[in-house]
Amino acid sequence: MLGVTVLLLAASFLATPEAVPLGRRPCDFVCPYNYDPVCAVNAWGYRETFPNHCTLVLHNCQNPYNQYYFLYRGECYPRRIY
Repeated sequence: MLGVTVLLLAASFLATPEAVPLGRRPCDFVCPYNYDPVCAVNAWGYRETFPNHCTLVLHNCQNPYNQYYFLYRGECYPRRIY
């Protein structure tokens, strides 16, 4: 029974490669180091390039008063929307 539990737990981590949970706090996870840039914009119109979607999610979790919203895959240009 223990082997089945371990196998199911391992399979759940493999099914979600975006983030690896470390603890019980919502922002307590580690993102992979792959570079798959995403462009996002905040409420003031500033664009920011994040290394991957997971780092965008982590930023939003750690900065609840400076949220960025996904725009498209790839690097941002220009930095500000007018």
